[in-house]
Amino acid sequence: MQFFGDAMNAVPAILLGLILAGVLGRSMLTAAIAVFLVGWIPLAAHCVEVANEAAASGHYRFAQTMGASRWHLLKLHVLPMTIPAVARHAVTRIAHNAIALAALGFLGVGAGVGSPDWGVILNESTQYLERAPWLAWGPMIGLASLGVAATIATDRFVGKRQAD
Repeated sequence: MQFFGDAMNAVPAILLGLILAGVLGRSMLTAAIAVFLVGWIPLAAHCVEVANEAAASGHYRFAQTMGASRWHLLKLHVLPMTIPAVARHAVTRIAHNAIALAALGFLGVGAGVGSPDWGVILNESTQYLERAPWLAWGPMIGLASLGVAATIATDRFVGKRQAD
């Protein structure tokens, strides 16, 4: 199973989107499937690493030595350490996934022409870049703002829950 995860982690979402568009056809659903198929791998790998770190901690080993059940170890030692870390990671990956979807839309694999997708808007504005470069600023500022908002949300809300 780890080999499959490593292999999928090596495949960029853009490449998988192009392959899926050839098989399933061009649509926003195809682009979303491509980003989903690749996007869960880093979260799963991070989850495994944090869970292994929790299992190697002293309080986990002590509880295990004292005869705690698997459910008790999971509920009180692994999940409280794993969920906040993976939730922070997931929120920070929102901007990455949005950029991948926009790239697929820009290439014509994602949303169709005329749809309000950032990638499609960027693609349509390229023919006006010499005369009106500000047409491309909207999607670019939107994607950058999404990245900043995800970072702020991670620091303020998800990070605060771990401190409580």
